[in-house]
Amino acid sequence: MLKRFLILALLSLSPAASQGEESTDLMELSLEELLDMEVVSATISPKKLNTVPASVTIFNSQEINNMGLSTLEELLNFAPGYQSAKRGDSSLATPYSARGRAIGTSTSEVIVLLDGRRIDNATSGGQSSSIPGLSLANIETVEFLRGPASSLYGSNAFLGVINLTSSRERNDLSVSIGSHRTVSAQANFSQSNAQGLTVSLHANLSDSDGESFRLFNNFTGQQQLARTPHQTVDVDLHFSLGATSLSLLHAERKNDSFLIAGNLSPEINRNSRDFSMLSFEHALASELFDSLKLSAGLKAQETFTQTQTTPFGALASISQPSSDQPVILKAKVEEYEPWFRLDGSYASNSNQSIVFGIEYRNPQLEPNGILGNYDIAALSQSDFPVDYYQGEFLSISDSDKRSDDIFGTYFQFENTFANSNTLTLGFRYDDFSYASARLSPRVAYVHPFLDSAFLKLVWGEAYRTPKLSERVESTNNVQTGNSALKPETVTTTELILGGNWRNAYASVSLFENTFRDAIVQTFVDDIRTFRNAHQEGSSGIEAETFLQLGEHSTLRLSATHFFDLPQSSFRDSRNLASLSYNRSAENWNINLGAVYHSSQRNPSPVAGQHEKLPGYATVNATFSYRIRNSDTISLKAHNAFDKTYYTASQSILPGGAPNPGRSITATYTIRW
Repeated sequence: MLKRFLILALLSLSPAASQGEESTDLMELSLEELLDMEVVSATISPKKLNTVPASVTIFNSQEINNMGLSTLEELLNFAPGYQSAKRGDSSLATPYSARGRAIGTSTSEVIVLLDGRRIDNATSGGQSSSIPGLSLANIETVEFLRGPASSLYGSNAFLGVINLTSSRERNDLSVSIGSHRTVSAQANFSQSNAQGLTVSLHANLSDSDGESFRLFNNFTGQQQLARTPHQTVDVDLHFSLGATSLSLLHAERKNDSFLIAGNLSPEINRNSRDFSMLSFEHALASELFDSLKLSAGLKAQETFTQTQTTPFGALASISQPSSDQPVILKAKVEEYEPWFRLDGSYASNSNQSIVFGIEYRNPQLEPNGILGNYDIAALSQSDFPVDYYQGEFLSISDSDKRSDDIFGTYFQFENTFANSNTLTLGFRYDDFSYASARLSPRVAYVHPFLDSAFLKLVWGEAYRTPKLSERVESTNNVQTGNSALKPETVTTTELILGGNWRNAYASVSLFENTFRDAIVQTFVDDIRTFRNAHQEGSSGIEAETFLQLGEHSTLRLSATHFFDLPQSSFRDSRNLASLSYNRSAENWNINLGAVYHSSQRNPSPVAGQHEKLPGYATVNATFSYRIRNSDTISLKAHNAFDKTYYTASQSILPGGAPNPGRSITATYTIRW
């Protein structure tokens, strides 16, 4: 049905549809535009790259389009300190890490904001679980902040913040056809009336048969061919009138077959996620403060998983009636989170300003059960024979409704003095119904020199409370939580040096992290669980540069090296690099991108041992040509040389998790 809709959309692109004004896009991002972009994630108030008191990388929509990147996970590898790759738990998500550390596959150490709204969830904590493959089709800017940010955002702003800002003034339609029978369509629509009401809509639809991989099957001990079919639906509807706005975000992800928690079962495995968020904002009139904004909303997510956990025939001799069927588990998780925020700012003069706010969140996990086709309780206690439910699925585990209260308040003071030196002091206090209260301080100093150079010193503390999946105990035989887990804390010190000279911008960051009560993943009787542990610190260097090579050519480079990483970060590469070269002319644009990750270590079936996976480099190429005024046709090749590579799995998966090979996509876009 979806494919038919996309074909009709392609046929509907008539000449009349594109008779708008000719696009004024230069089809490239210039150095001047880069330096003029505003960063808001580090201080909430807008800052330029040279003055923002943090390590930040920013991309705008034009550069992202030129690079031919469609999702956040693809863009991540072009930001210093971040790395993204498959982990084998699901083909829906591509987990990522910041500064060489991630626990689990949901990346709960990094907060992802969409127009200032958190898009994580209470169970997993991270965006890669709430909206995997987050589309960039209507995103105006993406900021990658590295370092602690709990002083503004509370828990989970542990090692970074990714801030996405939507475009609300675009009118375009794109239709794509690609490898693996992939078809997709994206539409952006914006309209205003005489009364000041503005309506904007973004829609993204995708359907793919998926790529074929030959993988190791833990149940049979043999290699098996498996595909990764997936479907995607995104809708973002926004209304604004004067000082008030209302937004509705809905995302659906579905995947049949492939890996779940490292187990391969194309005939049985199923995974789907639906995420919705309704939010409201109103700018309050105030004579005392420069700005005062009230926002509130409700997030909802439903996750369904069906997975095989034993080989066929494993229970034939101990089941009643006897059955060759494997143990199959079905789980549906429903969660909700109402939230409320009040943010304000005040500047006593041009040199001193404050931002402040309060926040309340109430994540709720609905009563959920796990269904099984056998009596799992009897099986776990070796109470034979085990009842087989003869094709039916009965409840084997029930959970009570859980509701947490989270209250936070933050304050940040900024003072500019003596030749534009800036000192930023901030803190946030958070109180939890399920954990001890936390105070998160942060201090930053920015010293400009030589007209366009800067020196930045940053010190801060951040924390992360255990997510529900880490602290709620379960009777399933895949993962269980630990109710005794404590929040983990990181203290970070950074030195940042950089500036812009003539046709170049460059920045180098040196950082050191010290962890306390680190939450680490471990296995007990082959069941994944978590505990607090002493963990070594981490340190490293990140560098990036943006070069204006000529009137129509740019080059963006990044490199990262970790001097030290915790032992639990064996899955991450120690050396990272990326390149993006862009060349444009009057009507065409070409972009070459490359990503390099050094070797990783993959979990081994032998306790305490790992297998080394070789490093890899992939190359992307995108060619775009503008026709008929503002219409554009583009051809994209991801992993253009069809590099075969495997990355460290979250579970025991010999050889590692497979990553996508070459894919070719043709896209036609009209703008009006």
